[in-house]
Amino acid sequence: MSRSPVPFLGLPEPEPESAQAILLPVPYEATTSYGKGTAKGPQALLEASAYVEIYDEVRDREPALHPDSPTEISRYWTAPAVEFTDPHEPAMAEIQRRAAEWVKPGQFLLSIGGEHSITGPLIAAHLPHYPDVHVLQIDAHCDLRNSYEGSRYSHASAMARVVEQVDNRLTQVGIRSICAEDRQAIRERRLHTFFAHSLQSKPPQQWIQEVIDTLGPRVYLTVDVDGLDPAVVPATGTPEPGGLGWWETLELIRALGRQRQIVGADVVELAVTGERETDRRSAFTVAKLTYQILAAALE
Repeated sequence: MSRSPVPFLGLPEPEPESAQAILLPVPYEATTSYGKGTAKGPQALLEASAYVEIYDEVRDREPALHPDSPTEISRYWTAPAVEFTDPHEPAMAEIQRRAAEWVKPGQFLLSIGGEHSITGPLIAAHLPHYPDVHVLQIDAHCDLRNSYEGSRYSHASAMARVVEQVDNRLTQVGIRSICAEDRQAIRERRLHTFFAHSLQSKPPQQWIQEVIDTLGPRVYLTVDVDGLDPAVVPATGTPEPGGLGWWETLELIRALGRQRQIVGADVVELAVTGERETDRRSAFTVAKLTYQILAAALE
C-alpha cells in the first residue's frame, strides 16, 4: 500500500497494521459557499505538522512516539488521500468506503478535511462498531439545514445528515451563527447546543463539565475549525467572531479524553489558498490541534 507523501509530524511511521491511529486526508470541496480552499487543507496541515514539537509540556512526554519501539517511530500512520471522481452522493459513498477500511477495535481513525460535509459518511463508517456513539461538534454553525443551495450534502447540512444516524445524541459547542431552520431542528430533536455567548459568563471548568455530562461513554469528535475564534484560526471559510479560545478548546478535548472514550474524530474546514500569511499560521495551529486530539484519544 502506498504511503502519503507527507507523514504527520514528519516522523518515521510504522506499518499501518501496527499503527495505533490512522490519519486519513479527505480533500473534498464541492459546496463551500463563502471562502474557498478546503480541498487544500489536508495537505497544508500535513506539511505544517512537521514543524510541531512532539514534546507535550502538559503531559510531560512525547505522545506521538510508539511506546514499544526503541527508536523514534510514530504511533500514527498517514494514509493516502481519498480521491473523488464525482461530487455529492458518490463522493460521500467513497469517503465511507475508505474510512471503513480503517475503523476497527484497537485502531483510531482521525480524518482531515476538506469541508464539513465529510462528517456524515465518516460517522456512518463508525456506527457498525459503535452503534451507541454520541457526537461532539465544535463549530460556529449548527449545520442542521436539511439542504442548502440545492444539495443535501452541503457543508451547511453536515449535521442534519449526522442526526439522521444518531438521533439526538449530538452535542454542539461554540455555536454563534444560526438560522431559523437550525433553531427548529434543535428544538424538535432536543439537541444539546451550547451557544458561544452562553459560555462567556461561566468558568471553562464549569461549562466543559456540563458539555461532557451530555455525552455517553463513546464519543465521535468533529471539529470545524471555525468553532475557534478567528484570532486563533483565521483561514477558514466563514470566520465568525466570538469563538472558542485555544486553551479552553484544548481543555475540553483533554477532559473528553479523560472522561469518555473518543472512538473517532475529524478536523475540517481549514481553508487555504496559498496566497495569505494567515494560511501558514492557521495550518500550523490546526496541525497542533490535531496532535492534541490524537493524544487525548489514545491516553
